[in-house]
Amino acid sequence: MTPIKDNKMKPMDYRQKKKIYIDSFTSKISSICTNKCYPSILFSDSLWDSWFKMDDTVTEDYLIKKSISIRGNLHCLQPLKEPKKPYQPYLSKVSTSYLKSFERNLLERYHFPNWRFWVNTLLSIIGGVWFGGFFGAIPLVGISMLDIPVLTYIAGIVIFIVAFIVVFDKLCDPLSRTYYKQIPYTKEELETMRAEEERRYNIAVEQYPIKLKQYEEELNTYNNSIKERNTVINRSIPYIIQTVLSSLFVRSDDYSVVDEGPQQGRSENILFAKLMQVIPNSIHIDTRIAGYYPDLMVSTSNGIYIDIEIDEPYEIETKKEIHYLGSDDEDRNKRITNRGWVVLRFSEKQIITNCDTCVEIIKDLKKFIEQCDVSILDDIGNNCKLLQEKRWTKEEARLMALRNYRRTY
Repeated sequence: MTPIKDNKMKPMDYRQKKKIYIDSFTSKISSICTNKCYPSILFSDSLWDSWFKMDDTVTEDYLIKKSISIRGNLHCLQPLKEPKKPYQPYLSKVSTSYLKSFERNLLERYHFPNWRFWVNTLLSIIGGVWFGGFFGAIPLVGISMLDIPVLTYIAGIVIFIVAFIVVFDKLCDPLSRTYYKQIPYTKEELETMRAEEERRYNIAVEQYPIKLKQYEEELNTYNNSIKERNTVINRSIPYIIQTVLSSLFVRSDDYSVVDEGPQQGRSENILFAKLMQVIPNSIHIDTRIAGYYPDLMVSTSNGIYIDIEIDEPYEIETKKEIHYLGSDDEDRNKRITNRGWVVLRFSEKQIITNCDTCVEIIKDLKKFIEQCDVSILDDIGNNCKLLQEKRWTKEEARLMALRNYRRTY
């Protein structure tokens, strides 16, 4: 394989596939999660925010680490470095006129007396005599201390203190210091150095083709490993996204069981009987969450609860409009979804006329929440399109009541 310039791979295709896969998921989930028609599937706002940030969450390093944990035997590859070409030795290019400009440190040493030690010692003696003379000898000859100027005292004290400190600081130094003298190399020495450099250069020239061939073989192996790694990551992306989606679901708040819930209608009983045939251990009745009573509740294996609601356009007896766009249902949905629940709404007509398809949607939604398999969303979307029914306004609900719409199905 031809080495790639600067040893950098082209943008890895799994990045694009990751983005396509995430965009596909958000597009599918958005198509089935609508509040404008039935069936209506609603998730919490926080879950939506997490979904739309997945592209930033699933980084390249995250993909590689997760691929290692999923597939195994996938090591992190480090880019190779191409061997450097040998250069002509510098000394071999130096002309004779410049030979004397090279300098070195001779091994021989030159000893000089430490004159600072003796000067400091002399200053200490002078300062000591001066200082001691004024305070000791002068009073003995009858001279009063008051007759001596103050500056003389100060000068003697300063000289003594400075000299004393310097002398004791230098006492650890030898009485003589060692210096090195810089002198040029001789012509013979430079010729020897030049010959040694040329010998090393010739060896490097002989070894370079061997190292270059070895490098190209290693680079070919490295590039093949990169391809293999990308293939593994591409195969792992669905499982990785599935793992991420699963981690984003937060366990729902617990519900409470009541002795007797609101009276159930004909459609609730029809759906309940069907669900008891397919998921008997997951269906629950007479429950309460956030002050509301779900028509039916479905539990999942990962602790997420689904509130199943069956909406009628009006009450049979009073003809009062209910479940219309802009009603209290919107606030109810938000309160329940914010507790980690999922709300699934059907119309009464959908349950009575297409109950089996409604059951399939419930089963698939439960399966998606448990497995986070994005492909399941296709089945949910197809069934939702078969049943799609526009939600009614308050005015439309009033008209349905006047026409006894609920008796037509």
